Amino acid sequence: MLMQFRSDTEYAIREGISVNPVLNAFQKTVNEYRIDKKYITDFLNSMELDLYNNYYEKDHYDDYVYGSAEVVGLMCLKVFCGNDNELFDKLVPSARALGSAFQKVNFLRDIKCDLAERGRIYLPGVSSMTLIDDENKRKLEIEIQKEF
Repeated sequence: MLMQFRSDTEYAIREGISVNPVLNAFQKTVNEYRIDKKYITDFLNSMELDLYNNYYEKDHYDDYVYGSAEVVGLMCLKVFCGNDNELFDKLVPSARALGSAFQKVNFLRDIKCDLAERGRIYLPGVSSMTLIDDENKRKLEIEIQKEF
C-alpha cells in the first residue's frame, strides 16, 4: 500500500491532479510553493522504516528524525516563506530544529505505547523498557531544550 501511495503521490505532483482529495490538495501546495521532492521522498522513507524497524541506532535515529519531522518543518517553511528563497535559506536551521524537537517530544510521550503496542523504541541506546531510565530520558530532554 505504501508503494502505491508513493506512486500516486509522484503521479499527482507530476500531473498536477489526483482523484484522491488529500493528494490533490498536497500536489497543489507542492507545485505552487516548489517544495523539493526530496523532502517528500525522505518523509516517505522514514514512514517506511516504521513498518520494519523497532529500534534505531544513533545514525539511523538521526536519519529517521530528519525524514519524519525535520522535512515536515522544511515543507511548512516553504509555504510560510511564500517562495522567498532567501528567507527560506535563512530559516532552514530553525525549521529543522523545531521539527526535530517536536518529534522527540512525541518519542518521550509515546514510550509506553510504542513499546506495548508496536514493539519499538526511539531512544538511541535503549532497546527495551527495562533499559529506560531517567538518564536516557534526561539526555533526550536536553536535546529537545537545545532545539526549542
